[in-house]
Amino acid sequence: MNVERRVSFRKSLDSNDVVFAPLALDPLAALLAEKAGFQAAYLSGGALGFQYAVSEALLTLTEIVDVARRITVRCGLPLIVDGGVGFGDPVHVQRAVWELESAGAVALELEDQVAPKRVHHHVGVEHLINAEAMCEKISAAVEARTDNNFLIIARTGANDHEN
Repeated sequence: MNVERRVSFRKSLDSNDVVFAPLALDPLAALLAEKAGFQAAYLSGGALGFQYAVSEALLTLTEIVDVARRITVRCGLPLIVDGGVGFGDPVHVQRAVWELESAGAVALELEDQVAPKRVHHHVGVEHLINAEAMCEKISAAVEARTDNNFLIIARTGANDHEN
């Protein structure tokens, strides 16, 4: 089922249609999204942290994998998972890929911030890793895949500054 779900999701991305993936923090939300006709669902680390009444920075890989597995077991929608900073260095990113593939996710989204993840509202604190370190994480994620249809999504927190 996981391979078919990933192939189907990849085909929908290859089309000219926009793919909307609403937030799903549990199987019920994913089932409602599926019933409403959405083509995918998104498990957000930040939102899951709010649901658990902790910061996203305090969520563990095990907690996110558990939620992802609960969703994919009960719902046929492709699930994109926000993996934050990948739970550490490239070797941790590899484990995240293995665990999320096993849990039935179709994609892992990684961001270019330091590990452990920082809380975003710390003004004046540098959160970004350099491009080389991010490339190492992406490469580790790609190499760790057992299914080439499992997608790696890279996200940046960089924005334009005057300086």
